[in-house]
Amino acid sequence: MARSVHTITIPSATRYLEDVRRFVAKHANGAALPAETVHALQLAVDEACANVIEHAYRGEESNTIDVDVVIKSDRLTVRIRDEGRPFVDAEYREPDIFEYASRKKSGGFGVHLMRKLADQVEYSTRGRSNVCSLTMYRLEGKRGTAAKKSTARKTGAKKLTTKKATTKKATTKKATAKKATAKQSTTRKAATKKSVAKKAATKKSVAKKAGTKKAARKTTTKKATTKKATDKKTTAKKTAAKASTKRAPSKKVTKKAAPKKKAPAKKKAPAKKKAPAKKRRR
Repeated sequence: MARSVHTITIPSATRYLEDVRRFVAKHANGAALPAETVHALQLAVDEACANVIEHAYRGEESNTIDVDVVIKSDRLTVRIRDEGRPFVDAEYREPDIFEYASRKKSGGFGVHLMRKLADQVEYSTRGRSNVCSLTMYRLEGKRGTAAKKSTARKTGAKKLTTKKATTKKATTKKATAKKATAKQSTTRKAATKKSVAKKAATKKSVAKKAGTKKAARKTTTKKATTKKATDKKTTAKKTAAKASTKRAPSKKVTKKAAPKKKAPAKKKAPAKKKAPAKKRRR
């Protein structure tokens, strides 16, 4: 079979890993690799790309990853190329699974799984370009004992599935806890808001009452001031009137006696005739 190369470029984000898995499966199936080998290769490539995103690019999505599928007569190689921080293979130490389990640590098994799943894993750096090569051999002699590799792949796949299930469970638990915390926070905020609103209403009510009292006092003061001014004015008027009366000379008012009516003149009674004088006897 002649050598053929197929390439795909993706942004450095985990949401594009599905595209890589489909791309690898398409060309691996086209190269007539067994289904089990294709699945193992997909998992190994997925881990390699995830490591580039997380460690080489530190989660920055503005970068790119190139994935090449190189098909030869005796092998199929997937090359993952990036320009991030290089992986130093010499400094790598195999993780202690029991220690991770006892400490309930997650992550750190990417390279370990890649080496269990692929027939060969190589790292190289040329200038700014880092290359991770994952190779699957077609010939059993090159690949070693088929049963051994198959068992290793199954074990690796099982571990990966368990890891993903554990991660998913932890993520779900974390999400649930986060939701519960958010709910509690929302409830607390709502309670605080209600309390603040209540305090504000109470403060407003108190202010209103104080304002009413102040207005009442102001009105009372105004009335008292008005009354005082009125009384002062009245007193001033009285004082002025009194002073005016004191200064002006008093005028005696003499009432004219009503003219006496003359009594009608009495008619004189007719004079009595004198009786003739009796002659005295001598």
